[in-house]
Amino acid sequence: MTKKKKPYVLSQSKLTIFLTVLSTFLTIWLFLNESAFAAPALEDTAITDAVESELISDPAVPFDHINVTTADGIVTLTGRTDNILARERAVKIAQVVRGVKSVVDRIEMVPTFARTDIQIEKDIEEAFLFNPATETYEITVQVDAFEATLSGRVDSRPEKMLAETLAKSVKGVIAVHNDIEVKETENRSDPAILADVEQAFEWDVLVDDGLIDVGVKDGTVILTGTVGSAAEKNKAIVDAWVSGVKSVDAKGLEVERWARDADLRGDKYVVKSDVDIRKAVERALFHDPRVSAAGVDISGPMVNINSGGSAGSGSGASPSSPDPAAEAVTAEPDEAWNSTTGHKSSKD
Repeated sequence: MTKKKKPYVLSQSKLTIFLTVLSTFLTIWLFLNESAFAAPALEDTAITDAVESELISDPAVPFDHINVTTADGIVTLTGRTDNILARERAVKIAQVVRGVKSVVDRIEMVPTFARTDIQIEKDIEEAFLFNPATETYEITVQVDAFEATLSGRVDSRPEKMLAETLAKSVKGVIAVHNDIEVKETENRSDPAILADVEQAFEWDVLVDDGLIDVGVKDGTVILTGTVGSAAEKNKAIVDAWVSGVKSVDAKGLEVERWARDADLRGDKYVVKSDVDIRKAVERALFHDPRVSAAGVDISGPMVNINSGGSAGSGSGASPSSPDPAAEAVTAEPDEAWNSTTGHKSSKD
C-alpha cells in the first residue's frame, strides 16, 4: 500500500525569509528598470521645435532675431533685441516648454534708438513719478552707456522688483543694475519664515509643494526636491522671498519632466473654502506694492474685486496695469496655465 505524501508546509520562519528575499529582489529589479516606468525623454530637436513654435506665437517676442538650440534638454537662446522685457519674455516662454531643464540666455542687447543717456535717465525718473505705486519711492537713477543703475531704499522686495521692471520698460535701456536697498524690518524667526514659504507654495497653482522640501537657516531659505519645469523652479524661488528672507538657495531643486504628471499632485487642487480663499487673496493684495489693500473689497464664492479707484498710493491704477488688484490675485495671468495639471494650456 502506497503511503500518501504529506503536503509541504513552510514554517513561519522560512516563509518570512522567502518574503524578505522576494521583496529585496523586486526592489532591486524596480531600481534597475526605473527608466522603463519614467516618462520618455523628448528629443532635443522636438524641444527646439516646440520652443520656436511658442516664440513665434507670442507677439511680444522678436522671434526673427532669436535662435534656439537644445542640448540634453538645456535650451540656449541667442540673437539680438533692443528690449530687455522681450528678452526676459523669451526666456520665460522657453522655460515652460515640456522637457526643458534650464534655459541659457545669450540674447544680446543692442539699442536701435538714437537716444542719449540723459534722455533715458529722464524717462526712467518720469516712469517712477507717474506710476501710482512708485511715485513716493526714494530712488536715484544713473545711466551710463545705456545701462541704468538704481539706488535708494524701499520698504519691501516687491517694491524693489517693481522699480526694476519699470526701468527695463524704458526704450534704449540695455541693462538695469538694481542696487536698491530694502529697509530692515523686524527680525523674523526661521520657523515663521518657513511657515510663510510653505503657505505660499500651497496656494500657488504653478508650484507642486508636495515635491519640494523647504528649510530655513539664519534667514536663508533652502529649497530641495524636484519640480517639473524650469519655469516652476523660478516660480518657487520667487515665492520663497517672503518677509524676512535674506537669500534663497535653490541649488538642490532638480528639474525632472516626470514631476509634471497630474497623478503626482494628489490633493493639491482640492476645492478650498470661501474663508480660505478670502485669506489667500488678502495676503496677495497686502504684498503687492501696486495695490492699497485697505481700499479693496473681496466677495465670493467667485472672487469679485472692487478697488474703489485705489491702487498704490495714487488715485488710479497705472496705465500699464489697468487693474493691479485683479492681477495680484491671479498667478501669471499672461501664461494661460491649466490649474489642474500645472501646464501651459497651449501646445503643451
